[in-house]
Amino acid sequence: MKNIVLTSNDYVNILPGFAYLFNKFYPNQEVTVVRYDVRPPKLPDNFKNFAIGLQSEYSWSGGLRYYLESIDDEFVLLMLEDYYLNKDVDVGIIEDLIDFMSLETHNIVKIDLTDDRSKVEHKVFTKDTIQSDINAPFLASVQAAIWRRDFLLAILNNKDNAWQFEKNKRTKKYLADHKGVILGCVNPPMSYVNAVGGEGNKPGQYDLKKFPQWMIDELKANNV
Repeated sequence: MKNIVLTSNDYVNILPGFAYLFNKFYPNQEVTVVRYDVRPPKLPDNFKNFAIGLQSEYSWSGGLRYYLESIDDEFVLLMLEDYYLNKDVDVGIIEDLIDFMSLETHNIVKIDLTDDRSKVEHKVFTKDTIQSDINAPFLASVQAAIWRRDFLLAILNNKDNAWQFEKNKRTKKYLADHKGVILGCVNPPMSYVNAVGGEGNKPGQYDLKKFPQWMIDELKANNV
């Protein structure tokens, strides 16, 4: 499984904070930063770069599709660059989820790692997971999640921005046609603050009211 963090030209400046907190709360992981033509500031050695190309030539969905077609991993853990981790990631739960997802019995195509799916229509799936209703909104939410790469490729197009993708109708059709299952966690293994607000209207600007004071102090103390 690959750990992927998506970014764009206007957001690369917030990657150092992401990387610092990621390594603090989810250490010993290799991460691929999927970017366009603007290079990010220097990041820790476990953060690798994949340059898609000129941002002007791709939509959000088209750029992600281009990257996914270049790899052959069965699963990807997908995050955005403003997901600033604020507590330890439960590595054991994530490993168990990957094993569970690998079983062909249930056709699990996505597992959300936060409490995102608990906020919409769902039912109990196992004692540790919930199943998102096929009519629930934002089935393709890009909150942190483990995705089957083939499922993600199947529902991407070359036109959508991130917000259009989250509301796309292709996901529901895929689930119905393939009896696919999207899960959430009873005890989410990952927690973070969305460091940038404004639904894309304030690119690269921190939404500091969401930050706990310790995070502000620590990032400043470490010059990130």
